[in-house]
Amino acid sequence: MFEGILGHEAQKNEILKQMEEHKISHAYIFEGISGIGKSLVAKSFARGILCDASVYACGECRSCRLYKAQTHPDYLEVIDEKSVKVKDILEVSEFLRTKPILSRYKVVLIRDAHKMTTGAQNKLLKIFENPPAYVVIILVVDNMDLVLDTVQSRGYRIYFKELTEKNIQDFLQVHYQLSQEEMLYSVRFSQGSVARAAAIAGAMDTQNLIGYPERIFNAIVGNDPYQSLKLLQEVSSAPELIEYLLTWIRDISILKESPDTGVFNESRLNALRSHAVEFDTPVLMNFAEILEKGKRMIAGNINPVVSLNYCLLKIQEEYYEFSRRREI
Repeated sequence: MFEGILGHEAQKNEILKQMEEHKISHAYIFEGISGIGKSLVAKSFARGILCDASVYACGECRSCRLYKAQTHPDYLEVIDEKSVKVKDILEVSEFLRTKPILSRYKVVLIRDAHKMTTGAQNKLLKIFENPPAYVVIILVVDNMDLVLDTVQSRGYRIYFKELTEKNIQDFLQVHYQLSQEEMLYSVRFSQGSVARAAAIAGAMDTQNLIGYPERIFNAIVGNDPYQSLKLLQEVSSAPELIEYLLTWIRDISILKESPDTGVFNESRLNALRSHAVEFDTPVLMNFAEILEKGKRMIAGNINPVVSLNYCLLKIQEEYYEFSRRREI
């Protein structure tokens, strides 16, 4: 039923066990970071619940064919890029008002359920409090802090961990042609998210971002903000570049404290040592805080390139002030 879905063996087995024992809950909450396959598992679970055959998600019965064609009358998927609103939950309520047409259950999958407005969550709570026996609702949540406690307490929670480095590497080897260094960067920066790994690997397909931190810091040391901004014009993936810059700062900090300690950017050790001489630890910490602010700006829907421009100008200003103090 879960063929082709990376990792999450314990979670998949838990779901299968509940299905085999006919102990399916009326509400599930699949929680974990974005891009690790929660929605894929949820969709396979939904397909298995709706399947007519004794083998879950057989792929051949009428229900499986209708599900694949996205025309199953007993399945509803709710997704909204910005937020899940009251009107969306009212649609869910109306959908659940009547009994199933083909299957034993009616299944509702709400993706990005952490984007539900408070009003929408309160409407959903009413469904959770007195659900018909034929109802199964699956919430896919990236951030549980945005879900009301009352909603959390009424759903069967299944926590999905970050994918292992082996999971990520297996995926990248199938879908991308990367050098050993590019593979290492993509896996390490993925933070356990296959979606993030794909974004990084995709950026490397069009341009090699690995060398940019060194070039940008060379421009900073040379007090050449125009060169930094010029480099940005070549970059199409600002969020990934911010992560690379943070790793560069981390490596410089490590070398300042312990020159023999291993660093992430081992292939650029000479450049890191050169930069370690140029910056003191408090300045590096300020650089890192500026970049973290840039990440928050991007998360707040500010244009990524504008956010990165802001970061580099602030870092250049910080270094300029540091250079002046050092000369006195």
